Amino acid sequence: MENQQRSWEDWATETFVGSNYYYYKKKWEYQIPDRSFTSWNWAAFFFPFYWMIYRKMYLYSFLFFIASIVGSILPIGLIFHCLVGVYGNYLYFKTCNNTIRTASQYSNENAIAYIKKKGGSNLLGVILTIVSILVVTGMVFLGIILFAYDSDTSSVSNQNTYDATSVNKEIIVTAPNSYEQEKDDTNDLYLYDDIKNSELIFNVYYKDDYQDTVNEQYFMDLIKEYFNSKYSLSPVNNKEMLTLDHQAPQTLYTATIGTNVLYFYFTCEKFDKYYVLTTFTIRPSDWNRVREEITDAISSVRPNDTL
Repeated sequence: MENQQRSWEDWATETFVGSNYYYYKKKWEYQIPDRSFTSWNWAAFFFPFYWMIYRKMYLYSFLFFIASIVGSILPIGLIFHCLVGVYGNYLYFKTCNNTIRTASQYSNENAIAYIKKKGGSNLLGVILTIVSILVVTGMVFLGIILFAYDSDTSSVSNQNTYDATSVNKEIIVTAPNSYEQEKDDTNDLYLYDDIKNSELIFNVYYKDDYQDTVNEQYFMDLIKEYFNSKYSLSPVNNKEMLTLDHQAPQTLYTATIGTNVLYFYFTCEKFDKYYVLTTFTIRPSDWNRVREEITDAISSVRPNDTL
């Protein structure tokens, strides 16, 4: 009877372990259940987290994951690896015996199914875990890079600037260095950023050339009608406008030009002698990133006092 029982336990152990059974049989051969022991396992030492998942010891893998987080804060990560390398075979032996002990309470058919379910290896679980960690790590690094880039852009916007003057020298604008002033026959001041494919345009309208009833909104309606006739503008309602240092009407539209989608931003400021209408175009994905530098540029518009 004892030999039959022992034979069933041997078969159950081999079924539970599956691949590499004879390695563990040698490690466990003279061990007593419920009594801890030490033996070295290289896989458990080098890859403890993945080894535990591979051997379906999910609770232990979770506990090791938590310990690894602590180990990354404190210089004790190697200690955890050594502990798993020394006690890994014991933990697996304990898991195996607990499974077999539970299975022995079932009928033969159910016991076999239970051992196969709890035992064996889980290579797919290891692969999915590695992929998940790589994806999460990649997203974290991407977030760090984007955050650093945004911070860098914000700081650069306040430092790398130059003064651009309109064609007839009525106004001066402190513009980001990325925007180059280009000659344009239809606009008083035309700035273009080749990398962002973005335009920053200023047009000056003398108050004496218009009736007293004309205001800032009048010029914004004109520019809207002009672009709407070319590109069919649609209002954008879910984006925050720029925080300018003066009270001025602002509007934001979107339009599809060929295969590209662009934002069209309009604002107009009233000065003593003239109105300054600003048009800004940018890809929607860049809107939040350049908000601060464009706000600074538009707020910097000032009359040329040297005239």
